[in-house]
Amino acid sequence: MADFKYPLILAVLVTSFTYADDTAVAEDRAEQKKIEHKEKHCDFNLYLPAKSERAPDTILLERSDLSSLNATTDNNTVQWTIEVADHALAKWEAASADHIGLSMLIYCGDELISSPVVRAPLGKKFRVTGMDEGARRIR
Repeated sequence: MADFKYPLILAVLVTSFTYADDTAVAEDRAEQKKIEHKEKHCDFNLYLPAKSERAPDTILLERSDLSSLNATTDNNTVQWTIEVADHALAKWEAASADHIGLSMLIYCGDELISSPVVRAPLGKKFRVTGMDEGARRIR
């Protein structure tokens, strides 16, 4: 019976260490996914460029100013359908009418994602088209 005692103890120890290693690996993977998720998504910020070189760009819409932001992909380009919230609508309509022919600057955090040109006065719902896959990171 003594001959089986040591292999049994050894088997229990090996099993315990293997379980501990598997748990540590699972925790590391969960932490990595949290980090990737944080890096993957960012907040929507839309600026209107300054009309002169010395003036700062003006933030016009933030994520909290939108009722909805839906992204779709067609032929490897991203298109957004955006709906402006009622509290920001008057400011948005006036600013877009004043910037026809100029670019809007859409940022994902500090990164410029797109700079589409305003082609007509924009209302409550509008589309931004022709962006690359980086635009999908905005939530």
